[in-house]
Formats: sequence, structure tokens, C-alpha cells
Amino acid sequence: MYAVLQIGGPVYGIGATELEACQNALEWLDEKYQGVEDIPDFYPSVTAGEVVVIECTQALADFVEAHGGDARWDINDTEVAYLLGEDEDED
Repeated sequence: MYAVLQIGGPVYGIGATELEACQNALEWLDEKYQGVEDIPDFYPSVTAGEVVVIECTQALADFVEAHGGDARWDINDTEVAYLLGEDEDED
């Protein structure tokens, strides 16, 4: 799964492929993003406020599908976005 997200902000789109996630996100992004080619891949030196497409966990994708893009997420050492708390034990 892939997500288009703003570093330090919301998730704008989810998809099974990078292209699908970008197409989904275009509805929510401002006029700076006219097409999928305007959304860059995640890169390690990305700064707060930038919008990128990145691989994400199924848990993050499921949360966004159910509740919208206002998700608490982070990026792990292997450059995959994940939902905060998804690895915690649920009692």
C-alpha cells in the first residue's frame, strides 16, 4: 500500500500503487499539484510541510479509509509510513 502525505500533517490519499495513491490525493491537494507527476517520492532529507508518496502499512491505509486523513503516523527506519500505536498490544 502507498500513502500521499504531508510531512508533519495529514494523509491525502491511499492506494495499492503509488499512482493510485497520487490519483486519490489530487482531490484534496491545492493547485500546486496538477497531476500525479507533481507528487515526489519520499526521500530521506524531506522537510516538514512537503507532500510525498511513500509506502505505508495496511493498518495506516485501513485507518485512513475508515476515518479520513487526520491520522497520527510516523515513518520507520525502512522508510515505510505506519499508524502510531499499531504495534502496541490491544487489551
